[in-house]
Amino acid sequence: MKFFVIAVLVVLASASYKTEDQCDKRWAYKKLGNTNTTICENYPLGSLMVSLTYFIKNRHKICSQVQEERWCYPNVFNEWLTKNDAWEGTTSIKFKALEKLNVYLLGCTTNKRQILKWYDEKKSGRDIIVNIHGGNIWAMVEFAYPDRVSVANPRDPREDSIPIDQVIKACYFENGNFGVRE
Repeated sequence: MKFFVIAVLVVLASASYKTEDQCDKRWAYKKLGNTNTTICENYPLGSLMVSLTYFIKNRHKICSQVQEERWCYPNVFNEWLTKNDAWEGTTSIKFKALEKLNVYLLGCTTNKRQILKWYDEKKSGRDIIVNIHGGNIWAMVEFAYPDRVSVANPRDPREDSIPIDQVIKACYFENGNFGVRE
């Protein structure tokens, strides 16, 4: 009975989140930042960019404004990152550049207990993005349990839960005051 209740809660909670698919036909074949690959081809960097788009889309008021809604999609965020010199070569994103969007990196860790602590103290407007599958995928944490994390995986939207031991690194983000600074 206990397992059934937990399973129902996970299914119901997961239904409230919808990440964008990294290989959605609207942006799959767009060049990713400074790389020679596309958003779909580049697993780690593409999934990080899509997960950050997901965070911004779901945590920023700007995405609920009709005229700015298009801004909150991976292809447009990819262009913003390029235009604002926010790519760290071909391997990462300059998180400091995201402060123009009032998105702040609060910290990163490889400590599983710290991930659970962040989740327990998580406040509105804060989210955890984890690096999983041997470092190949970044995904948003929906729920964290002592032995598992439920994720919104842009590479495989059907995947919903993985053992916490498979988390390589976690980064904790805050959305600031919901707006774009000039």
